[in-house]
Amino acid sequence: MVSFFWGELLFHPAAICVDLNTCGHGCCYCYANARRTTRRTNLNAVRRLCSGEMGGITGQIWRMGYPVTLCNNTDPLSENNAREAIAIVRMINREGRPLYIMTKGGRRKDEDELLRLLADNGHAMLYVSISAATDEIAAKTEPGAVPISARLDLLRRAHEMGIGTEVGFNPFYPGWWPGKTHSEMQDRLLGMGLRTWFYNKLHLSRFQAYDPRCTAVLTADEIKGIQARNAYDDVFCGAILNALNKGADVYEMGLPSGRTNYFENIRKALGKAMPATGEFIVAAIRKWKAQADVWEERKPMEYHYEDFERVILDGREDLLDLEGRYAEFFLLRDIAAFAMPRVKRIRTFREFLKEAWNNPRIKCFSPRANVAFGVREKLDANGDAVLYIDGERHEGKEV
Repeated sequence: MVSFFWGELLFHPAAICVDLNTCGHGCCYCYANARRTTRRTNLNAVRRLCSGEMGGITGQIWRMGYPVTLCNNTDPLSENNAREAIAIVRMINREGRPLYIMTKGGRRKDEDELLRLLADNGHAMLYVSISAATDEIAAKTEPGAVPISARLDLLRRAHEMGIGTEVGFNPFYPGWWPGKTHSEMQDRLLGMGLRTWFYNKLHLSRFQAYDPRCTAVLTADEIKGIQARNAYDDVFCGAILNALNKGADVYEMGLPSGRTNYFENIRKALGKAMPATGEFIVAAIRKWKAQADVWEERKPMEYHYEDFERVILDGREDLLDLEGRYAEFFLLRDIAAFAMPRVKRIRTFREFLKEAWNNPRIKCFSPRANVAFGVREKLDANGDAVLYIDGERHEGKEV
């Protein structure tokens, strides 16, 4: 399957997602395959993509030269995927497109071949999930995946070959990081030169909570605690604050900070990347802090749609030529039950961005849904919403 990859960040930096077969890791928290165990690689779709024959928004993004992700929903280096994944990487390399690989690692020979191809690509990033402190814990939570120690070695080799690297503490659950092991892991990664990190809390749906893979690892009380509102926020925020104070470039969707070069690192590695709402949020916080440092008293700073568009389109003005049925993005998530006729008529990228900025029903990738911003009870001269950052609202939430 080849699809357009979007979500809480507006778009994934590598928004063309190539999915392969359902992997065999058996992760107790798996969100992608909890209800879908029959994913299959569609090589014909990949050929259509690489030949430029694919239509729709996905085809347009490919022809504009934006990166490809393998994979959001399954691991390209799992034993049942590695052969096809490496063949697909070769195809994409021949077309000169950047690559973003998301994996927990695999067999050494497959890793070595993939690293060689990523180095040859020249614009690639390797994202590796580190979800537990030890091999023993990971063997219970991700029984089919390679050990944590092997993943760290994969990251080390990639970094030494000049390949962009990202560490995913995804999911992060304190129970899998006893004592000071998480802080020690942070120090170890920084010592290896790995400083681009993504954090995401462990979430379990009602369906997942009854999955035997989950109940075999987590107690009923632990599952209830994970599902609770604001679950383990203190530990989670503490881990991110610790990382920022140590100099890591960290991003977590609900906890903005102006002290991170997370998005700059990704754009540098890929050469070209799709825009993320987080880029605007980070830029807005930095601007507010720079002004606040010289004001006698801190005061709110307003932001308008034009500020948002300026950041989103920076170096990506070609996206204004992107046309298609944008309504499907909204329909799938936020306003499925009451999609307005205006949303259904959206066809241009600018119309799409305006809707994301202005529509109060949109939660998943609108800046106005982020904790950093308040919303003024007024519209500007163009009829667009006005957002603001002030000291109390922003500083009370930033980690």
